[in-house]
Amino acid sequence: MYRRQYHRHSIPAELSELWDEEKREGQAYDRIMRNELLHHIDNLMRQQLTEHEQSIVERYFGIGCTPHRPARIAEDFDMTVREVEDLVKVAIVKLRQCDYAIYLWQYLHGKKI
Repeated sequence: MYRRQYHRHSIPAELSELWDEEKREGQAYDRIMRNELLHHIDNLMRQQLTEHEQSIVERYFGIGCTPHRPARIAEDFDMTVREVEDLVKVAIVKLRQCDYAIYLWQYLHGKKI
């Protein structure tokens, strides 16, 4: 029976290679899960919100971009800060009341209701 010969100096190098491979695979898995989650969020928003609401919510929360302050969003959309904040609150209520939100909750928590 053939037994692999290990040199004591090669073991740390091999372990380091295994660790690097595991780390890369873990990062790839995290990217896949993040992309899948973003896909679900995008579907939910497209189903429940108007394009105008979706654009504001995306900027407000930084979905696909860096988060913007309500004042900046208000300026870009020719609205008041109060209108932006109210629109975001209404959009959140719409998203929470949708059946697809239940599916998304189950996905995030790995549970079935």
